[in-house]
Amino acid sequence: MPLTLDKKKHVIKEIKEKSLNSYLAIVAEYTEINSNDMNDIRKIARKMGIFFKVAHNNLAKISFKNTKFNCLNTIIGGPTILTLSEDALGGIPAKFFIDLMETNKTLKVKALSLNGECLGGEELDKISKIPCREEAIILLRNSLKFISKRMVYVTQEIPRRIVNTIFNISKKID
Repeated sequence: MPLTLDKKKHVIKEIKEKSLNSYLAIVAEYTEINSNDMNDIRKIARKMGIFFKVAHNNLAKISFKNTKFNCLNTIIGGPTILTLSEDALGGIPAKFFIDLMETNKTLKVKALSLNGECLGGEELDKISKIPCREEAIILLRNSLKFISKRMVYVTQEIPRRIVNTIFNISKKID
């Protein structure tokens, strides 16, 4: 059933609004994914905070016009899935797509745009290895913890060596 003009305007507005606050956009082509599976995928994406939309090509192109994801307009074609994420690092949606492509072999990422920079679909694997915000905070915390332990060790070691040196000198004098 074709979309009415009002529904088309609503879809364009929805995608455009989401794209304004998003750092990452992924355009994928899907075939042989039935509607029940697609609904399950949408539910998972929603829980992860990822905007996941099956959109008509022209509506997607109009939505991305004059946005930082405008570079994707030349790639959009065929049955299209648009994914937008506010995750500044892009790791969460990229990992989501990697997992999705393992279960759905017909799904193909055509291109992605990270902060307005257009990348090929083959870059998805690299993006998926970027830690998410929580992982990055844990890595930073552990690094700072290690540095602080080393600082304590160094600050304790200097006076200890001075005392040992003085003790050894005094032994030699006696």
